[in-house]
Amino acid sequence: MRDVLSKMRSFETMLLGELFRGEHGKRYPIEVLCSDAQRRLEELEKDDETEVVRLRCGGKERLYGLLRDHVFHVLWWDPEHEVCPSVLRNT
Repeated sequence: MRDVLSKMRSFETMLLGELFRGEHGKRYPIEVLCSDAQRRLEELEKDDETEVVRLRCGGKERLYGLLRDHVFHVLWWDPEHEVCPSVLRNT
């Protein structure tokens, strides 16, 4: 967890454009999330949102949340990259 906090501190120094231009940040429409994540949004009464934001914290480690007025609000921690897994090309 210490590595995640360190990564979050480094994100604080970046502009949003920098964060989302590289590999660190990404926006996902709600409909591309796995069904468990969509159900979790319903439980949190956040299913009216149109997108979630993902911050890559390491190899598989991801934080998902909502971005409001340049503030990242954490929804959940995904240590195994299961919420919105990458589709591997050429496999």
